[in-house]
Amino acid sequence: MSNEIAVVGCKLLNHRNGRIQHAGICFFDDRGRLKSTYIYRGFNADNPVVNRVREFHAISSDCMLVKKDVFLNVGCFDENLYDGEDIDLCLRIREQGMKVIYTPEPIFYTFNSHNSFVLPSKWAGKIKSDLDRFLQEDGFSLRKKDNAIYISLNKKTITHV
Repeated sequence: MSNEIAVVGCKLLNHRNGRIQHAGICFFDDRGRLKSTYIYRGFNADNPVVNRVREFHAISSDCMLVKKDVFLNVGCFDENLYDGEDIDLCLRIREQGMKVIYTPEPIFYTFNSHNSFVLPSKWAGKIKSDLDRFLQEDGFSLRKKDNAIYISLNKKTITHV
């Protein structure tokens, strides 16, 4: 089953303003703790960076398709987790060599909000920060200052944020 697509997630839009709520989950280092974030949250839904198929470590379970046999074989959602069970599921599936894909074609409006989730210690050392890589691929740069993270446009990038 290596390299097989096992999970597919869609573009999630905020029901209030129609902007991106979820277009994939990335990870970043926050003073030694690996946290998750919904990349490009708040961007316009027609922005090119959220309108292409991509592979991520994880996607939101607000609207995800998972192959039934894979879901059962990895032990379903971890009921001991209060938050982040979708991330944990995706990471366990990826450990089996299968892919987690975001696709922008299906659109789902969500009423949920997402805050950064600190990964459980069982994932320490197995997952690395990937937010910088995705931002650079899309023509952005990441700046950290005090307790905030800023996404900056590179000079050649034109976008509708």
